[in-house]
Amino acid sequence: MPYTSMLKLPTRSLGLALAFAIGATACGTKDAEGPLAPAGAQGRVRFVNVITDPARATVNAILENVPFGVNLGYTATTPFSLAAPNNAPYAAVLAGSRTLVLKRTADTNTVIATIPFTVEASKDRTLYAVGGTAGSAVASFITDDDNSTPTATQSRIRFVNLSPTAGAVDVFFTAAGADLAAATPTFTNVANRAASAYGSLPNGTYTLRT
Repeated sequence: MPYTSMLKLPTRSLGLALAFAIGATACGTKDAEGPLAPAGAQGRVRFVNVITDPARATVNAILENVPFGVNLGYTATTPFSLAAPNNAPYAAVLAGSRTLVLKRTADTNTVIATIPFTVEASKDRTLYAVGGTAGSAVASFITDDDNSTPTATQSRIRFVNLSPTAGAVDVFFTAAGADLAAATPTFTNVANRAASAYGSLPNGTYTLRT
């Protein structure tokens, strides 16, 4: 169904996740001081909760037996949600095979999902927990993130379609009140559980529409 959201693009990278509502998450370059303190080759990781089942939507995230986020509701992200000084867009994690376990916050004996993934040295990765509608299984969707610094007058953007109901969508960034029929999509035919390529827009205020 059509979706409209206002957002302002500063000089930085921006990642967008379309769930039942849009979740906007900024892609930064500063590592968290914790909860992990790796020594050796490392990449950076963050987690975004897009579980759509209200009974299972609030979770605790545990990364390699280390608490990584607590009481994470729908569209919440970690380590950004951690208390200072541990809050940051990403956390540094040792390279290699890793596992993120999600437990129901209201009953930590209940495992909602187990997400295996690989950390690659000097690369950024986002782990999304998706699904869960009508009691269906919770699955994972993982993106490789390119957080290259944009030019001073541009913002880098990407669109991730994680809607529980929408199929492929065209994505528009327009001025407020612009005629969508006359607009050119920034991204076209972004499939469900897929990410667009990165693009760029001049810094400014836009209406995001699908």
